[in-house]
Amino acid sequence: MSSASAGGKYVGVCSLLSIDTRGVALRLFISLICLSLLAGTAPVAAGCDRSSYSEVFDKASVELTKMNNERAKQIKRLLRDLKKLASWTDQEYLRNAAPLVENEQISEFNSRSKALLASVADFGGSGTTIDRGECGKVDELRALFSLLIDNTREKWAFMEKSIEVAIDQTKSARN
Repeated sequence: MSSASAGGKYVGVCSLLSIDTRGVALRLFISLICLSLLAGTAPVAAGCDRSSYSEVFDKASVELTKMNNERAKQIKRLLRDLKKLASWTDQEYLRNAAPLVENEQISEFNSRSKALLASVADFGGSGTTIDRGECGKVDELRALFSLLIDNTREKWAFMEKSIEVAIDQTKSARN
């Protein structure tokens, strides 16, 4: 498999993962992971090829993309509802809504994602698990992506719940 065709499999997940980052350092870290995944061109042992790993990356990419698109729309809708209900100006909205989507708990979710991505990086690039043809590691990669997906789902749920609580409190204060 050529580097170009193998690289195509990883572009979706790499661009997806960089969407939800805020810091330059995390973007750089994700870029390095993606470059490592795109760079490997060595042949793989018979019976196990990059397609085994590509399939895991593709599946995770599709699930993360779908979840992030759906949940981002929901969060935006809830934040608009809160802004309207609270009668916030744009400045008040920025100040009051920020803690609902950027706080210590969200930072913990982001840290977990970063750690999982560091583990995923061990699977890509020249001389790594993929190039050594370690097919048994496909399940390990699948488990890492499952943890990443679960962490992302929990992060969205936490944000949504925080906003819903703020909406309920605003409604109670008005009554």
